[in-house]
Amino acid sequence: MSTESIFHPGELLIQSRQGVSGLAATRGRAMIRGDLDERSQSLFRSASFAAVGARDELGRPWATVLSGEPGFIDTPTARRLSLDAKLGDSDPLSRALAKVAEVALLAIDPENGRRVRANGFGERRRVGPNQGGVAPQPHFDVAVMQVFSNCQRFVELREIRIDQATTAHSHQVRSLTAPELSFLKESKFLFLTTGHGQSRTDGACGMDISHRGGPAGFVEIEDASHLSFPDFPGNALYSSIGNLIQDPRAGLAFIDESSGDIFHTTGEIRIVWSPRKQEDTESETRMNCQLVFECHEGVLRKNAVSSIRTQQ
Repeated sequence: MSTESIFHPGELLIQSRQGVSGLAATRGRAMIRGDLDERSQSLFRSASFAAVGARDELGRPWATVLSGEPGFIDTPTARRLSLDAKLGDSDPLSRALAKVAEVALLAIDPENGRRVRANGFGERRRVGPNQGGVAPQPHFDVAVMQVFSNCQRFVELREIRIDQATTAHSHQVRSLTAPELSFLKESKFLFLTTGHGQSRTDGACGMDISHRGGPAGFVEIEDASHLSFPDFPGNALYSSIGNLIQDPRAGLAFIDESSGDIFHTTGEIRIVWSPRKQEDTESETRMNCQLVFECHEGVLRKNAVSSIRTQQ
């Protein structure tokens, strides 16, 4: 498998800039698969939630969360995921995922925080007969194109339960400094979705979603339209940063651990580079950049999360 078949030009450019092309090629071949191995299947089946990234009808990326009892994500084959979960009408991706769409998923092992990401083509469908006035159950299927294994670095999150019994009230929020978004600056994690927007001859999907975490305060609210957070050292693949080089559009999702509110926002990210330090080496895979997000639209879903569990 050649490096070009694993990575797109944006990723290759950043890997070269950081001096980690060789390391990225080696790790890419070990970490990126075209199907779900036994370990990835087991992790998806044990997860109680999945973060999902996709684009709306206007091509804007949004991040959201689906949840259920462990086992709500099934792996009927090594190339397919099936999620027994409801996407609420107030969710910004509800309409987009009603038809075939490029999609990315992230699941986290509830025991040790290890992550697995997959991307492919998703479609919402209904399963089962309509009997006795009971509507068929909603399912969300994904034809898997790529699977990524990740470590548990900065991952304290273990479980999210979405309240599916009620429809979460939602409304647009036009300012990041609104009092109801005060929890953003205390967040210890967020979900970031990006896409490279480029057709691939191997059929690989263009969407990605990742977990970003850090100490409370790692997210800075700069003004009513901008927030920023650092890109910490990772696996040297630079999937998100590479995507942003190709297409600056991005979506973020934050969860208020105290109220259960979810804030979804879509906009663009500007990468602010810091000078490389002489002691930075390939093994440190240090990014030295800040991601500055400009909010174009925000949706706050009140009391959407019934429970959340983090590492004690």
